[in-house]
Formats: sequence, C-alpha cells, structure tokens
Amino acid sequence: MKERSRSLKGTLTIGNHAKGGTEVRFDFQPEFNIPLDVEKTYD
Repeated sequence: MKERSRSLKGTLTIGNHAKGGTEVRFDFQPEFNIPLDVEKTYD
C-alpha cells in the first residue's frame, strides 16, 4: 500500500479508529478529472 500511494503521489495513513479497530486512509489527487455527473450509454 505504501508503494502504491507513493506512485500516485498520495498520502497513506494507518492508525487506530476512534470506535475500535484500524483505520486505513489514502488521499490523492487524480492527474485528470472525470465528470461524475455525466451519464453515458454504450450500445
């Protein structure tokens, strides 16, 4: 996971979750933007 996060120029955080267990968080900025509100239909 660390290597993948580095390759995407992101940050990986692993720690204790407030309600118990482990929390894994990965934040990154995509190199391109994909509009999420566009619906496409493929025939």
